[in-house]
Amino acid sequence: MSRKLRIYLWTQFPLLLCAGFFLIATGYPLALLLLQSIFPGFLGGNWDNFLDPWRRMLATPDIVSMLRNSLAWAGSVTVVSWVMGIPCGYMLARTNMPGKIWARLSLLVPIMTPPYIAALAYILIMQEGGFSDSLFGTMPEALRAAFFFVLGV
Repeated sequence: MSRKLRIYLWTQFPLLLCAGFFLIATGYPLALLLLQSIFPGFLGGNWDNFLDPWRRMLATPDIVSMLRNSLAWAGSVTVVSWVMGIPCGYMLARTNMPGKIWARLSLLVPIMTPPYIAALAYILIMQEGGFSDSLFGTMPEALRAAFFFVLGV
């Protein structure tokens, strides 16, 4: 092995070590997940029921409408994020508005909040007997249904 190669490997060792750890830490669980989706009893040593979860998923009634709704949701969220994010980014980067630091901090809150926590909070506030019911009294069912409808979410 040449001297240059040894020096290169020695200087890159921390990076290679981190990359190896990352591959093991993410690759192993993902490989197990993939194998278990193909062979449901894989972890128990059973190789039967090949692709059974996939067949059951594709046989689900209304799978096409669920997929269409998911793609429509993703597209609409992307468009709304662009429509709101580009002007906000422009204002924060190119203007000298008063309170800029507070605007920047308030726009970071949705990024820092995990979506699961935000969804759980939304459910706890709007569910029957939730925070809004205890604060404002019983909410009309039509209003509660509107909050849990596609446009409400």
